[in-house]
Amino acid sequence: MHPIPNKVRKEVAADPFMAVCVYDLVDLSHECTKEDIYPVQKRVEWEHVFIYAGKQIQEAWNIIPVCTYHHRGLGLDKRFHEYIALRRANIADLMQRYPRTDWLQKFKYLSKKYGHLKIKIKPVTYKPMSEFNKLNNLAGIKSENCAVKLGRR
Repeated sequence: MHPIPNKVRKEVAADPFMAVCVYDLVDLSHECTKEDIYPVQKRVEWEHVFIYAGKQIQEAWNIIPVCTYHHRGLGLDKRFHEYIALRRANIADLMQRYPRTDWLQKFKYLSKKYGHLKIKIKPVTYKPMSEFNKLNNLAGIKSENCAVKLGRR
């Protein structure tokens, strides 16, 4: 895997969200806090959640803080990490810049799976879907034509 570019590294390091394992922010049993069982695994690591076109997406929303236990250990839940990253992202922007992935469908699926959790996360660049509709209107794209233009029909 490639290192995080300096510009993104500085942005991520300045975010207080990145100092604590994301599992500390939700109402889940956080196994890595049990020091007698996992004394070394409390170290926070930054994980790139999504890969697009064979490369890691080098943006702040795509990097989440997880402890070693949840990054490389038995506690790894990649779908939950995707949900956290998408909660921090601007879905409309992702749909424009990375069109070969159905971000909205992925977010809806993960929201059904993890939406019941009380997650205290401030979005990095989140804008509601009305922003995407505005972009479509400005571009003159109707919603039903969007799937055709993206090659999904």
